[in-house]
Amino acid sequence: MQGHAASKQDDYTISVEQVREHFRGKGLTKSKDTVQRWCRSGDLDCRKLGLLSRYFTTETSLLMLERKLLPDMIAENVGHVSSGAAIVQQDAGADEAISTDVPQHAPVDEPARGNVQVDAVEDAVARSDVPAHETATPLHAAAELASLRAENAGLKEQLSEAKESAKFLREEIVSSRGQRGDVVKIAEQMLGTLETIAVGGRLERPRQRASEPTQTTDPVRYDAPNPTVHDV
Repeated sequence: MQGHAASKQDDYTISVEQVREHFRGKGLTKSKDTVQRWCRSGDLDCRKLGLLSRYFTTETSLLMLERKLLPDMIAENVGHVSSGAAIVQQDAGADEAISTDVPQHAPVDEPARGNVQVDAVEDAVARSDVPAHETATPLHAAAELASLRAENAGLKEQLSEAKESAKFLREEIVSSRGQRGDVVKIAEQMLGTLETIAVGGRLERPRQRASEPTQTTDPVRYDAPNPTVHDV
């Protein structure tokens, strides 16, 4: 455990994960437990901060630990380089051994082929070179064309039905307007008749027929019998 100079709390800004990333960039891989152990042992000047009490260290303490671990980083980097060179040499030796073990055969003369066989092979190769989507295109186009024709026929039928509906509605509107005009005329005639009846009843008395007797307003008189006088 080594002593550290007193630092302010604001200096403790480097987390455990940042310490790992720092040394990983230098070629030295360390786990989270290792960094926390450095904090507990004092190799890193750490403080537990925050609600979760996580370790944080200072930049000065991190640089001091880096100088202390410099030999380890050099040794680890050299080991990586040496192991990589050994693997490369081993692969090269294996390739050379394989190439020497494989027997070299003299070229074998191909049997002569007739012109008919050559033409058949070339035709087969030419057919195999045609992309699959080109052979499938005509079938796909025919199916799509049939679908478009069916859709077009359906649209024409819908258009015809729409025209018939529009014609029917137009006739209904004309008929409705005609009926409305007839109703208005009848109402006007009835209103005129009622007005005529009302005016005639107020201004004129009903006339008597010629066959009916004329009534007078003179009073009716009755004749009384003369009294009889007797001598006494």
